[in-house]
Amino acid sequence: MSRKIYDIAVLGGGASGLAAAYKASINNKNVILLEGNRKLGKKLLATGNGRCNISNSNMDLSHYHGDVKLIKELLDEYTPDTIKSFFKDLGVLSYEDNEGRIYPLNLQAQAVNDALIRAVTNEGCEILLEYRVNSITKEKDVFLIKSRENVEIRAKKLIIAMGGMAAPKLSSDTNGCDLMGKLGHKIKRLTPSLV
Repeated sequence: MSRKIYDIAVLGGGASGLAAAYKASINNKNVILLEGNRKLGKKLLATGNGRCNISNSNMDLSHYHGDVKLIKELLDEYTPDTIKSFFKDLGVLSYEDNEGRIYPLNLQAQAVNDALIRAVTNEGCEILLEYRVNSITKEKDVFLIKSRENVEIRAKKLIIAMGGMAAPKLSSDTNGCDLMGKLGHKIKRLTPSLV
C-alpha cells in the first residue's frame, strides 16, 4: 500500500469531477481522480440525447428553487458565455439552438467528454478507474479513502462530485451523500433532478 499523500482527491469522474480535477490540477500537480466506472463521463455521454447540453442562454433565477441566493451567485459567475469560453479553451466550439440550448458544434457528447479527459491528463492528474469508494475517514489533516476492495488513497483535500439520484441506470446513487453525511455534513431530503 502506497503512503503517498495527494494534495487533492476528486471523487467522481463525470462532468463535474472532470472539470474539478482539471482546475485543481492546474494549481496542484498532485491530484488524483477516482471513478467507480470503467470509463470516465458515463452520464455525460447520455446528456442531450448524446448531443450534450453544455449550457442554456435562458438561465435565470425563475427556473430554480431552494437556495436562490447561492444559485444567483453561481449564475452571476458562471454565465453561458463563461461556460462557452471554458469549453472553447478546451477545443470544443459550441452551437446555440433556437430555444437557447447550447451544444458542442458537432452535436456529440463524446467531443465534450474527450476534451475534459484530455485536459485532465495533460495537466498530469492521475486517474484511477473502477475505484468504488466504500469509506472516508480523517486522521489529523489527511483523508483516508478506502475502496470496496480495501485499497486506500490518502489526500489532504477532497472534492466529492459523485452525482446524485437522476440516473440510477448510469450508476447514479446516493453513495456520495452517504459518505458526506458520515463526515458530518447535513444532508437534506434527496430528489432526482437534471442539471
